[in-house]
Amino acid sequence: MPMANSTPRVSVIIPAYNGDRYIGQAVESVISQTYKNWEIIVIDDGSTDDTRQALEPYFDKIRYVYQENQGVATARNRGIEESRGELIAFLDQDDFFLSDKLAGQVALFDAQPSLGIVNSGWRMVKDQGESIFDVTPWEYLPQLDLKTWIVYMPLLPSAMMFSRQWLERVGGFDSQYDSVDDADLILRLALSGCEAAWLPQVTVCYRQHGQNVSIQKAQKQANLAIKLKQNLFARSDLPEDIRQLEKPAFYEILTWMSWQLFYSGYPVQAVDYYQKSFLYTPYSPEKTVIDWLGRLTAISKSYGIDPDTQSLRNLPEWKKLMVNILPQKIVRVSVIIPTYNSDSYIVKSVESVLSQTYQNWEIIVIDDGSTDNTRQVLAPYLDLIQYIYQDNQGAAIARNHACKLAQGEFLAFLDADDFFLPEKLEKQVACFDADPTLDLVQTGWQIVGDNDEAIYGVKPWEEEPKLDLEAFVFYKSVRPSAMMLRREWWETLGRFRSSLAANRRFRFCPTFSFKRLQVSLVKRDINLLSSARQQYHVQRLQINEKYGNFDGAVFRSARLTSAHP
Repeated sequence: MPMANSTPRVSVIIPAYNGDRYIGQAVESVISQTYKNWEIIVIDDGSTDDTRQALEPYFDKIRYVYQENQGVATARNRGIEESRGELIAFLDQDDFFLSDKLAGQVALFDAQPSLGIVNSGWRMVKDQGESIFDVTPWEYLPQLDLKTWIVYMPLLPSAMMFSRQWLERVGGFDSQYDSVDDADLILRLALSGCEAAWLPQVTVCYRQHGQNVSIQKAQKQANLAIKLKQNLFARSDLPEDIRQLEKPAFYEILTWMSWQLFYSGYPVQAVDYYQKSFLYTPYSPEKTVIDWLGRLTAISKSYGIDPDTQSLRNLPEWKKLMVNILPQKIVRVSVIIPTYNSDSYIVKSVESVLSQTYQNWEIIVIDDGSTDNTRQVLAPYLDLIQYIYQDNQGAAIARNHACKLAQGEFLAFLDADDFFLPEKLEKQVACFDADPTLDLVQTGWQIVGDNDEAIYGVKPWEEEPKLDLEAFVFYKSVRPSAMMLRREWWETLGRFRSSLAANRRFRFCPTFSFKRLQVSLVKRDINLLSSARQQYHVQRLQINEKYGNFDGAVFRSARLTSAHP
């Protein structure tokens, strides 16, 4: 605290309303700062609890001002009027600073005198202060320029420090935007040319409580946030490059408000805001749904919440929205993905189907008793795939289960740790359409490492151009992820044979040959076909042990290795 009669450099303003439970900790966090040239101004905005009594032990260290309840924007402005510092920091009553917060931000103002805002990260904490998650926006939004503020608005008032001159220049907070007044202030500052920079450290703890917000208050906040964006883009003086940000800005705010409504206990209203955001999406309908649920999950986890996306998906309103926005398909190809503890790879596998140039598919994922996070990572995709969980019985039974559910005339198999290249399905369907007598189409494949780096391409046709019994038995020219099969042949033969566990990729194909199955090997550039992920270093040891060196002669054996049980 500054010496008597000295002018503090930093004014810390704490607006308070019925904050007796936590406000003492907020004040203590300022007193404990390593930087000492500050003043604390508490604006009690008409509290009816024991806020004043909780603050009485600090009256010799703070300035306490009581006013009739007028809202947080007016309380903050009153604090600015009462303050004397050239730098202004705001602290919400239930947040608290970490010890170096003021020192770090003042040092950045000293190093860059042209700055008007210094922003920082924040730590989400529970009621008692236990850490949940650190928010570090500079890692994905390194520039605090006008575009970043308009589209993404990475702000928490308690994490910021302002130049007093800039706050006075734009007139402080606007009470007509109460509850989003901080976002309005930042936009006006940015549009006026105020420079901002990151202090790349977490400086404040942002406390999370159980939400008990009325639907009227929640929707008022959502409507004010939209009004703020509408007023911004209605300005006639906006440069064209800024006007081009309208769609992404509305998409961001609408999806954020959808989450806020969901978090506040109003999922039906959340669906309504997701529907509004669809008008501004930069993605395909399928990718939009994935993005919605992915955002909802990620934000919820940052707040320490385990999101129940299934409850959202069960709503009639959500199901109706899915019918309205997702394209209706005539399914020709059923893509079957058996999985067991593949949470590191399964999303890439599913995404590779979603990204196919050929779109008349369905995706069936059979989770064969996974004990990892497979279901959780697939949660954003559940409106686009069939996901079935079964007790662990092995890949053959998992594939058979999916084949029974399949609606397509063709079956394409994809291991959970493999992924298709974009034209895989299109090329194989084209072969079937060109020659209706074909029953199976096989491609080559590319071996990749754990980080998707290419290792080598496998072109089975170079060793054996004809797919017959000899090719299957002696050359083993088969990999499930590289094949497509007419569904009627699976129905005729009945199943994959789970008894042949030692070589699961070889279970099915010899039977086809004995049945005079007509097959084709697609001879395409390897980059157009399918990729197979391998535990490369393990394979290499196994191959060298058997063959003595690692060269083209051993590719046939290497591609039979699998991580699936």
